[in-house]
Amino acid sequence: MSQNLTRDQIDHFREAFNVFDSDGSGSIDASELGSCLRALGQNMSDQELEDLIISVDEDRSGSIEFEEFLAMITRKTEAMSCDQEMLRAFEEFDLARSGRISKDDFFGIMCTMGDPLKPAEFERMLAVFADAVDTATDEVIYSLVVRKLLSM
Repeated sequence: MSQNLTRDQIDHFREAFNVFDSDGSGSIDASELGSCLRALGQNMSDQELEDLIISVDEDRSGSIEFEEFLAMITRKTEAMSCDQEMLRAFEEFDLARSGRISKDDFFGIMCTMGDPLKPAEFERMLAVFADAVDTATDEVIYSLVVRKLLSM
């Protein structure tokens, strides 16, 4: 996965990895990973940390070596890129730059992406994104939609 990174990026990530590899073992365990992620603004429970390690720990050592760390960072970077692309698509419909679009515009977007939705399907989809719909204004807060889509 590191083939998508430049030499400078790899060197930068190596430095970060070494900072959080506090015991110099050449790998990051759950507690070191927790410190790393907290420094990056990500607070995870112990269970979430364990699940993350399991998902990237290809050699099943119980810790993350540098190559596994790079793979994790690359996946996160690609997800962020996808996140930004989706936000930009919604922003095209957000002429007021309010972070919101009407439910009608949201329906229009969902009908142009893939197969057109029937109104009943759209209502079921809105139920999934209920926390992203401001019922007072009948608008969709699209950053919450994107966040939910990426977490599925």
